[in-house]
Amino acid sequence: MGLTFHYRGKIKRADMLQDLVAEVVDFAKINNFPYQSDLFEPAFPGGKLVDYQGDKKLYGVSFSPEKCDPIFLTFVSNGRLCSPMQLMISSPSDESDDDFFYLLFTKTQFAGVDTHILVMDFLRYLSKKYFSEFEMDDEGHYWQTQDRTLLEETFERYRRGLDIITSSFEMIPRDKDESLDDYVTRILKRSHDKYRGKG
Repeated sequence: MGLTFHYRGKIKRADMLQDLVAEVVDFAKINNFPYQSDLFEPAFPGGKLVDYQGDKKLYGVSFSPEKCDPIFLTFVSNGRLCSPMQLMISSPSDESDDDFFYLLFTKTQFAGVDTHILVMDFLRYLSKKYFSEFEMDDEGHYWQTQDRTLLEETFERYRRGLDIITSSFEMIPRDKDESLDDYVTRILKRSHDKYRGKG
């Protein structure tokens, strides 16, 4: 739980990968963000986008702002974004229509508003320059609105919700014969009611 953005996309051309990686590395260095490029392949097979055959190779780069999940700009051989986690736990059942396999996400809840804006603005720039398809679902609504005030309000709402859940777990003990699932469900319901002003 926590404020997250979800994204998917496809690179325009295979020969753009090297330039994309170079720009991401420069951005990471300028902002003192750790990055990983050596873990991923530097070029698509034969310099072309090809049908994905289920191999475990990723092409591209990732970077990690402080207190933020990694942001993967990594692709499988067909040029579609895919994260290492997706590659380990899943495979596309139908290459053209597997939403989960090609959906990436990053939690920025603990990185803060300024980092969220910086990342959104950089991804917007990259999406226009390097992607033939790009979709973003930003729970902070900044991608859609570029409204900092709305983003700040959303961060605060998520923070309050997390605080309520944390304090509920600290203050309410588990009943003797209560299953873990029932206990978590009870805490979450109580937290939800309290957040909505019903408890």
